[in-house]
Amino acid sequence: MIPPAVTTVAYRASITDLVAQLKPALAITLAFNRDTTPAGAAQDLKHLHARLDRLVLGRLWAKRVDDRSIYLAVIEHVDTNLHIHLALSCAPEFVDQIAAAVGGIWKSMVPTGSVKVRDAYDAAGWGRYISKAITPGTCDLLLTS
Repeated sequence: MIPPAVTTVAYRASITDLVAQLKPALAITLAFNRDTTPAGAAQDLKHLHARLDRLVLGRLWAKRVDDRSIYLAVIEHVDTNLHIHLALSCAPEFVDQIAAAVGGIWKSMVPTGSVKVRDAYDAAGWGRYISKAITPGTCDLLLTS
């Protein structure tokens, strides 16, 4: 049997590898600053993702599957101050537009919420950061687009 600590370390390392492979353009933290559930947070993230893609791809964004942005996200602190860390990858020509818009869109969706957006210049470092609290037992807190 593999000790649980080794399993957790390997699991977190695999998330770090996935983030690095994603080659994200943006490192984003979405806070709710109110009570919510992991399921509610996941739905809000899906809605935000759709709105961002519609912004940059136009009204037929859903049909442009190959052009859509993609993300890998982790929900953290479920019992205290639930928030989401995500790595977002998109076409280079959309990075500035998405970075500028995400805060306003999030605020319209979650009026109590806050956003931090940074360039994802160190994808592996961001992957280590967002996976710091997840374990194989909490894998349902790992979200992908």
